[in-house]
Amino acid sequence: MKTAIIYARAKASDSIEMQVSTCKEYAEKNEIQVIDIYWDLVLNSHCQPLAWDKILNISKPEFDYIIVYDYSRIGRDYTEQMKDRINLKNKGVRIITPITELTEEYFKQEDEYAEIQEYCYECYKNILRNRRKSK
Repeated sequence: MKTAIIYARAKASDSIEMQVSTCKEYAEKNEIQVIDIYWDLVLNSHCQPLAWDKILNISKPEFDYIIVYDYSRIGRDYTEQMKDRINLKNKGVRIITPITELTEEYFKQEDEYAEIQEYCYECYKNILRNRRKSK
């Protein structure tokens, strides 16, 4: 059986409860065992998402998926989100949402998308590096 953790992030605890509930239903429907739940209550934009940082720093995850209500829960900054998704994919963990269809075709497309993301991220880092050198 596949395993997962649930991650929720919001400004209000009732929103976290709704996210967790939706993710639990999705896991049950797809026969995924939820082994833990992490959440961050973010009161303002300056709050550091400590639970998310803890997840990212797990060196050998013992779960297959991270279920999030929506991809925006893992961050608003697309570049940071992309970096986190690549990091987790390299550890063998996929981020999924309640709208994800767990099919081989979906994961094949997701892998191709991740390769493009990784390439774009490397290009972005090179551009920044070259700008710093030229200053």
